[in-house]
Amino acid sequence: MGVLKIYDGSNWVEALPSTVGLSQSITWDTKATTLRATRSDENVTLYYNPVVMTAVSAHTVCVGTSPSVTWELRYGTDRSDYTGGTLLVSGTSTSTTSIEHTDISTSLPAGNMVWLTTTATGGTSVDEFHFTMSYSGV
Repeated sequence: MGVLKIYDGSNWVEALPSTVGLSQSITWDTKATTLRATRSDENVTLYYNPVVMTAVSAHTVCVGTSPSVTWELRYGTDRSDYTGGTLLVSGTSTSTTSIEHTDISTSLPAGNMVWLTTTATGGTSVDEFHFTMSYSGV
């Protein structure tokens, strides 16, 4: 097992699994979507989580001419309301040359859907907006 990044409540720190008393395997995975011709009112279900998991980080990048996308990641059991659910994390992505990283470190309860919304776009064009969420589960 390699080095882990662990959130200690205020900072991300690197540690060997044996130094943090891990006795179980930790599974790391990602959920991702790419929105083409991104609008300011996107509302896309990413997945349903049947078990408790921890959202670790979000990674975003834009394609276009001076693009800007303001986004929110939400979760809940009811998808009928565009702005409903619990806000997990939000941000504004403007980079076309590198991945923008946002730390999350929030536990998602089992039995919820997770969705991505956009609330604003800017620039001459937003040809594409890519969003990846990394998460862990035990």
